[in-house]
Amino acid sequence: MTKIRLVIFDLDCTLWDHDDASTLRPPFRLENEDTIIDANGIKLKLFPGVREVLEKLRKKNKFLAVASWNKYSKVIKILKALKLDRFFDVICIEDHPFKDNMLLKILGEFRKRGILIKPNEVIFVDDRELHKKQVVKFGVIFVQMWKDVKSFQELLEFIQRLESKN
Repeated sequence: MTKIRLVIFDLDCTLWDHDDASTLRPPFRLENEDTIIDANGIKLKLFPGVREVLEKLRKKNKFLAVASWNKYSKVIKILKALKLDRFFDVICIEDHPFKDNMLLKILGEFRKRGILIKPNEVIFVDDRELHKKQVVKFGVIFVQMWKDVKSFQELLEFIQRLESKN
């Protein structure tokens, strides 16, 4: 049986519809709980089911983290405006494409807290296959959003199937 303890999410085109949140300009205002508008009137919207799946994963005692290639100072404001930051145990937003480095940083942060998570207990969710090669070398399970699963409900079902296999 595979026990998933940590789910790591990319942000751009994975949790929300914008492809580069670092280009948005503060201040951000909420249009509704799932949509923000930047200073230039550009919208960023969560994909359907994001908030519900994050809540369900937390209720199932999963650790959650972010690994995002973005500018921290801007994107943390977006996470806070959308009230998503509260779901994540570790938020790693760095201005480079090396998700393998972010993965190791996230696992290291848990280790500092006395929580040992093995790579085969981790699911890494990202919309770009480019990042798959970077993280699977550690034994992490990679899920390409919109290809391997087509919705956040499917992602939840995928995790449940993985955990129920003998």
